Amino acid sequence: MSGSRHVVLLAVFAGVLAIALALGAAERGAADTVGPSCAGKPLCVTIADSPDPASLSPVGSDHYLSESVTISNSGATSNLVNITVAVTWADVGAATTLAYVPAAGSACTETGAQTLTCTTPKSLTPGTSVTYPLVFRTATTTADPNDQEATATNVTVTAAAKEQTKPTKGGTNTAFVTVSNPTTYEPDAELDVSTAGGGLTTTLATANVGQQFSRLPVPAGGDLRLFELSETDDFSCPAGFNCFGQQVITVATGVSPVNLQTTYTGPLPAGTTENKVDILHVRDDATEITISADCGGALFSGAPPALEIPCRRVEITHLPGGIATVEIDTWDTTNGSFTGG
Repeated sequence: MSGSRHVVLLAVFAGVLAIALALGAAERGAADTVGPSCAGKPLCVTIADSPDPASLSPVGSDHYLSESVTISNSGATSNLVNITVAVTWADVGAATTLAYVPAAGSACTETGAQTLTCTTPKSLTPGTSVTYPLVFRTATTTADPNDQEATATNVTVTAAAKEQTKPTKGGTNTAFVTVSNPTTYEPDAELDVSTAGGGLTTTLATANVGQQFSRLPVPAGGDLRLFELSETDDFSCPAGFNCFGQQVITVATGVSPVNLQTTYTGPLPAGTTENKVDILHVRDDATEITISADCGGALFSGAPPALEIPCRRVEITHLPGGIATVEIDTWDTTNGSFTGG
């Protein structure tokens, strides 16, 4: 799965505060597949999830986990009939708060506590399959840091079917198969992941700890797909720069415009002002621009007029002790690589 990769680097060069961002077509492998698991008959079940690991849903921003369930006939001669499919789930380490998100046209309906029943075809011919795309809101975080949060969730699929042709030597023509797919929840304060799009919005955010945190609003448009936001201290500062803050990496497939919101609190060179903030952007088509124009509107107030993009909003608040808070609200229309210079 290709995506857009953005890197934000806070740096000072010749008295100018610069932000380096990098966008490219790469992302982490954040998916897992279990199966196909078969029942000794040609009935098989496969479960794929994304992302894995997933992120818990913080207060005020639901995050999502995709599960793709496939029921297949791996045989060569006999149809499968009387097919049933049930899906259950349970969180690990805490009371279950993972919740099914029904979608228009979904073939699965919640029929009990943490239980789905899926509509099945009348038969599956040899070599054919049926797939059920499912979406869940991930388990929720707790307001009290002393409360236990879920460390993982487990989705289980139970399928049954009959072979239309009975065995010639007797025995049962009924098959059952149960498959579970565990998904862990990442504990990293510097990482946030979710599926979104397909009508679902979210805001990815790294934790407000240390000197820096970032946010990536994700719109509802496009297909359901993976988004990722992370921060790291493990980066090389470009020659000639006096870097501070962290590198911010986002994966955002098909989003335009992209809005990255970064807040840094720490030391700044004397005389640094909002109008000295530049964003140097090398786009995917190799054209290079410097984003230094102001966006209309207040900081973090939403998208500016399309004709203003690319642009940025910056506010610097000077605090006691020689430190400052720098808030950067960056907008651009395309992907690419951004490097201060």
